Amino acid sequence: MKSKLKMLGVLLVSAMVFFSCGKDDEVKNPDEKKGENSGKWTYPEDEKVFVEGGTFMMGSKDIGNDYWLKNQTPQHEVTVKSFYIGKYEVTTKQFAEYVNAKKNKYIDGFPIIILDSEYCQFEKKNGIYQPKEGQENRPVMDIWWKLAKDFAEWVGGRLPTEAEWEYAARGGKKSKNYTYAGSNNVDEVAWHSGNSSKAIYSFPVGQKKANELGIYDMSGNVWELCEDKWHSDYTNAPTDGSAWIETNGREDKRVRRGGGYMSSNERSITYRTYDDGDEDNGFRVVFDVKEDKK
Repeated sequence: MKSKLKMLGVLLVSAMVFFSCGKDDEVKNPDEKKGENSGKWTYPEDEKVFVEGGTFMMGSKDIGNDYWLKNQTPQHEVTVKSFYIGKYEVTTKQFAEYVNAKKNKYIDGFPIIILDSEYCQFEKKNGIYQPKEGQENRPVMDIWWKLAKDFAEWVGGRLPTEAEWEYAARGGKKSKNYTYAGSNNVDEVAWHSGNSSKAIYSFPVGQKKANELGIYDMSGNVWELCEDKWHSDYTNAPTDGSAWIETNGREDKRVRRGGGYMSSNERSITYRTYDDGDEDNGFRVVFDVKEDKK
C-alpha cells in the first residue's frame, strides 16, 4: 500500500502514469455513482452469517504502559443490533467483479487497481480483469479505506463498525471468551508472521478454524478495515454499536481490526490499530437487517 500511495501522488502530477494499467484504462468516470451496482453480481447469501444482537463488554481490562494496550481501554458495555457479516474476508475473485463492473475506474479519478504494483493480485486478459492464478480465493489486499467502503456499498452492504466487528469476532451470544476469534491457540484460527513462512500474499480464506459463529480469519489473514475513525482509547466511545466518527486528531485514520499474515501472533481479540497503508489491508462486509431475528 505504501508503494500505491506513492504512485497516487505521481498520478496527481501526470496522467501518463495511468497507462501502467493498459492503454484502455481510462481514468475519469463521471457517469459512475459511488456505490452503484449496475452489474449482475450479488454477494453470496450463503456467505452471510447472522449475528444476533446483544450486549457485551468491549475492550480490555488490562492496563499496561504500552500504547497498544492502553488503547483497548477502558472496557465498556456496548449493545449492538442484529446484523449479517461476511463469513470470509472479501476475496480477489469477488473483488474482480467490482473492478470489471466499474471498468477499473474509481470515483475520485484513480484506477482501482494498478497492475504493475508490487502486491497486485490481478492481471488483465482479453480486456477482463481477473485474479492471477492461485489468487482466486485469497482475501483481496493492498486496499485503502474509501475503496473498501465503496465495494461494500456496491453490494448493498457497508463496512462493520468497530463494535460490530469485535462482537462478531468474540462469537456474539455464543461467545466462549477465547483470547482469539475461535480459540485460545492463535495457530488454530489465524495466519501470522510465525506461521506464514514469509509469504508474499494472503492465504486462501477458510483454511483455519472458524469462531463460534462460523466466521473465519478474524484473528489473522489480512487486517480488516472498519467504519470508525481512530481514537487512542475508548473514552466517550458510543455504547450503541454505532461507528465512532467524531474526529480526534487523526481524522485521516480509520480503525482496522484482527491481524495480518505479516503481523506478530500477539493480536488478541481486543487488539486494535489504525490504517497506516500496509499491504496486508483487507476487509469484510456487513449487511443490515430490518428486525432482530426471533
